[in-house]
Amino acid sequence: MSTAKELPALAKIAKEAGDKIAAMQSDIVARKDWIEKPDGSRVTAADLWANAIVCEGLKKYAPEIAIVSEENSYESNNAALKAAERFETDPLDNTTGYTEGFNGWSVNIGRIKDGVPTEGVIYFPILKELYYTDGGKAYLQKGDEPPLEISVRKGALRKPIKVAVGFNEKNADHLGGREFELEKHPAQMRTCKVAMGECDVTGVNKGAGGGFNTYDIAGPHAVLLAAGGDIVERETKKPFRYDNGIKVPDHVAGGVGALVELDLLDKKAVDRKPAQQRINSSSVTYSFITELAMRDAMKSMASALSAPEDTLITEKDGQYRVYKGMGALEENNPSITFETHTKDGKHSMVFNFGTSAHKVGLMRSVDTIAERVGGKKMPLHIA
Repeated sequence: MSTAKELPALAKIAKEAGDKIAAMQSDIVARKDWIEKPDGSRVTAADLWANAIVCEGLKKYAPEIAIVSEENSYESNNAALKAAERFETDPLDNTTGYTEGFNGWSVNIGRIKDGVPTEGVIYFPILKELYYTDGGKAYLQKGDEPPLEISVRKGALRKPIKVAVGFNEKNADHLGGREFELEKHPAQMRTCKVAMGECDVTGVNKGAGGGFNTYDIAGPHAVLLAAGGDIVERETKKPFRYDNGIKVPDHVAGGVGALVELDLLDKKAVDRKPAQQRINSSSVTYSFITELAMRDAMKSMASALSAPEDTLITEKDGQYRVYKGMGALEENNPSITFETHTKDGKHSMVFNFGTSAHKVGLMRSVDTIAERVGGKKMPLHIA
């Protein structure tokens, strides 16, 4: 479990920016100190302060990765959007609420790789709620309390369905006529309520032409993915991916099971990412320069993957079998198996992923650990 002293880099950056501008809010509200952009949205000194803190922090953390931000120039964002890996941030999401003295504003940061959020944070400073990802899992830390792992609600849909909507929305036409109960929440808090299991889905969040942009949702989307959910396009019923500019179409956030049951997510798209990553692939291979490096990597991988309390790992004849989560301890259904291979002087470690509900998070964990111990990811075969 993460602790306050072990917060990942993005969470630390978001907290620094959020705490700084929280201290500025009352003065900005009292003086009505803001200007309007051409699109009618507001911008304050707090937006610019937060942007400076976030961008500086991200450049120190990963200087090679491009940054898309609401407060950066069009030219800068346009160039950054072409990068396969980038950060996307709204350093002060819900500026209007901020200037009205409300508490539902946040600092949002997401890391995008090949169109998919792989790491993220959303911080509500006034509410003292920090949602973030770490090692493929999603966490919520309230104030100085120890962070707790969060997850979307599993199992059958509630009756009535709990739907997180904005204060000016009553959109429930996507629920197939089912009985529902609306809960009103500001901005990206809607996605967070789904990620922590308090709501089943959001309402239809408006996209292009007056709605959300990619930098608004990237951080919350990463948290939702790690918690077992996703964001889907309303029209196509496919998972939303960050590979088509800055505008977001009408979309719904929900637990994967809830989205499928409501026919909002095509079953064929479950666990799928863009072809470059192929989350639905059954295996991933990493190469190593020497056999010793490969063997050391195997030990490190086995140690790291067996650390969580709800994970069991077994070894037999050089093959490791990883069982993740309650109910996964069936001998014929491991979440991951992995083993080493040496052929023609080439050394590789092959990971085969099962059908575990934790598959996406486990694949990300394997990526992180393998890169840390010196593995080079081999090109994927695209089916």
